[in-house]
Amino acid sequence: KNIRSRELGLPGSLNASVTWIPFKNISQRDRDRLQKYEATTPFYVGTTANSGVTTNPFWRGVIQSDEVLRLQQLVCDSKAYITAERNGNLNEKSLSLSQTWDESSSFFLPILQPVTLSVNEIGDHLSSQPGLRLLPWERSSGSILIQVRFDNIFNKLLVFEDLLGEVEIPFSVLLSAEINENGEKVINRWFPLKITGGSDSMSFVGATTGSESSSAFFIGNDTPEIFVRARLMLPPTSTLLTDSEREMSAVVAEEIIRSSVSSENKIGVIGNSINTLNTVGGLIGNIQMIQNQMGLVLDVVESAIHSLTWVHPHRSFVIFIVVFAAFLALSIIPTRFLIFCGGIAPFIANFKLAYEGDRKDTVKVDSEPGSDSGVALAINFLNALPTNEDLRRIYFWEGKRIGERERQQLAKAKRLGRLTRLWNAHWYGTLEVQKSIFGKKSERHWKWESVFVVVQGHRVVWWIDERQFDESESPVGSILLSGHCGLGVLSPLDARELKGDSEIVIYIFGRGKSGQQKVFFRAETPEEKNEVDAAIIQAIEDKTH
Repeated sequence: KNIRSRELGLPGSLNASVTWIPFKNISQRDRDRLQKYEATTPFYVGTTANSGVTTNPFWRGVIQSDEVLRLQQLVCDSKAYITAERNGNLNEKSLSLSQTWDESSSFFLPILQPVTLSVNEIGDHLSSQPGLRLLPWERSSGSILIQVRFDNIFNKLLVFEDLLGEVEIPFSVLLSAEINENGEKVINRWFPLKITGGSDSMSFVGATTGSESSSAFFIGNDTPEIFVRARLMLPPTSTLLTDSEREMSAVVAEEIIRSSVSSENKIGVIGNSINTLNTVGGLIGNIQMIQNQMGLVLDVVESAIHSLTWVHPHRSFVIFIVVFAAFLALSIIPTRFLIFCGGIAPFIANFKLAYEGDRKDTVKVDSEPGSDSGVALAINFLNALPTNEDLRRIYFWEGKRIGERERQQLAKAKRLGRLTRLWNAHWYGTLEVQKSIFGKKSERHWKWESVFVVVQGHRVVWWIDERQFDESESPVGSILLSGHCGLGVLSPLDARELKGDSEIVIYIFGRGKSGQQKVFFRAETPEEKNEVDAAIIQAIEDKTH
């Protein structure tokens, strides 16, 4: 809250990055000796999503670093296995990250217990190989560093970095926090933001919670602060470490050391060349980001132009009504009154906020600042208008749809002429044919497939669809209405299995490819069934073919 720019005190688009510093105060000699066994450099955890232009940001989403994601994959699975192993049930994984932590708005980082180097004695001589000795958690000098930056186009470039301020939370603060019902140390408090580059900067030492921090360091209620929720889950000290826990700690240590070494390896010609290539690659990504931002600006300009060209009649009509109302207001009301009201409105709004009353410091999670502002409404209004690219795509797909519809109409006309003039068909249309009957005899099931059927001369032929008929493909089935042929009646067993469909099922028998054959068709309505029955009777009685 109360985060503004140093120069003009204006709100901005903000994000916060989180870094874990394992050793705060350590000499270079000890750092060089420990870096083989422990990560001694700051470990980047991740950053938050953009908050939007506001002075009271609430960061909902986070972007975790690749190293942290790898550690989470290692630790979550191992943690579930270890918990099940302690409970004596390896088939039950009772702990997972999704059950204990909100991944969408939180960071999760495994940390290692601090260690120190000790000299081993061998007889009367000192060994040159140092040994590692675990220190209690109270001896840890690590800290969490939260840095707040303005998020804009210029800060994306590597040569710009507008760091507004930072908050450093020592590990001792987490260690001395209250314990909840799950045995975890929890802090929920405001931390004052150390403003960088100014005379009013302040450190963490002596920070208090809530309104006490404001009274201790600032006059008034404009203290820039950050509300942090953190939980520390320490392993139980009463039980011995299992092999799984030792293996998990070793894997975490190797991964953190590897990440630290790769981030520190910037010496030599090869290292400088790699850094140069990385810098160029980062610049390419930033240039693409700037290009995308310019594209968004041009889209807004195109939408604004289309709002006046009646591309979207409804919204253009709204703009016309607003402009007409403004014209009437300027014609009736004197301009000096409008200017006076426009100038006094911000003053009244600030006066109301300043003397609204004392408020308790709370973090609201149910609403985002600036979501109902006039700027957001105007942006949404313009985003609903199509751009030139949107119009091109609309015309393209609309043209394809119209072309496909005309093609279908032309194909339908050609099909109609072919069936009536060339084939002299008694009936044609779409029916469903019985494909197969499967299952037990007492529980038979009827399977139907849609086909295009033509009753022509003394035969009934059918294709999979109209397109196959238009392309003169071979029919998938046919039955010759000669000899012992006609329309059959469904048996009581078939009628019972078909239930309500028995009134629309057509039973035809005749000569097929392999001898006498019967086939069942299903129409959509009883009227269509009667038409097919009449066409088949006419085909049987027809003596011209």
